[in-house]
Amino acid sequence: MRLNVGGNFDKGLKLMLPMFLNFNALHPGVKYYVITGRQTFSAGMSNAVHFRDCLDAKLVGEITGANPNGYQEIKWFNLPNSKLTASCSQLYYTFQKKNSNGVLPDKKIEPSFEDYKKGNDPVLNWILKRAD
Repeated sequence: MRLNVGGNFDKGLKLMLPMFLNFNALHPGVKYYVITGRQTFSAGMSNAVHFRDCLDAKLVGEITGANPNGYQEIKWFNLPNSKLTASCSQLYYTFQKKNSNGVLPDKKIEPSFEDYKKGNDPVLNWILKRAD
């Protein structure tokens, strides 16, 4: 979810969650990790929270770029006089009890320019160390 800028969070739930829940039933004890970052917005943020809640997935990386509580579900319309296209979010969602600027990961790992320059992904490395 690290670079997931959004879309329709129902699609993530309908496509991915049943697959993971079925896999869990067949393979108990599997650990799930979701990588989050400053470009995890909207439906990406929602799905990350759903995976944490439903699969006990650990969120790893940066705080999400989207506020966990707020309006979503954009409705587009044309203004009657100017004919300009406008939008507004119409449904309020609460994905976290405590309000914050983003969803806090369970394990916060900040990227550095040095890691980027070397092609190193400290978040993925942290997860892979736990996969053994």
